[in-house]
Amino acid sequence: MARDVSVVQVTPAMEDYLKGIYHLWGEAGPVTTQRLAEELVVSSPSVTNMVKRLHELGLAHHTRYQGVKLTAKGEQVALAVIRRHRLIERYLVESLGFPLDEAHGEAERLEHHVSVALQARLDAALGYPGPDPNDARLSRTHLQ
Repeated sequence: MARDVSVVQVTPAMEDYLKGIYHLWGEAGPVTTQRLAEELVVSSPSVTNMVKRLHELGLAHHTRYQGVKLTAKGEQVALAVIRRHRLIERYLVESLGFPLDEAHGEAERLEHHVSVALQARLDAALGYPGPDPNDARLSRTHLQ
């Protein structure tokens, strides 16, 4: 299921790469294709190809020997995926009694397939949780 970001169709694989770049950048700055390959457990050529696609779509910048970073649009997509993941994870734990480690795995699988309507209902069911205390950029209003 591809997501429409303006006119850009973002696939689940692209969302995973954007999320990976976002997390790695937050840990240590510039993200090398090698670090991204290790994080996502994929081959370096796969990363190179996807980073090229993300760059062509205006979702990431890649400068040889300086790493990959997200554009504003790429960061918006990454944050939206992370927000969906955290809503799903929290719902599974709080409402369905999943252990956190199991909820995380389920959220990883489901985060790409949640409609805007379902996300809004999860958000409401959870009482519109505020920003993640570990990442102030993930507030509800920032992602609307």
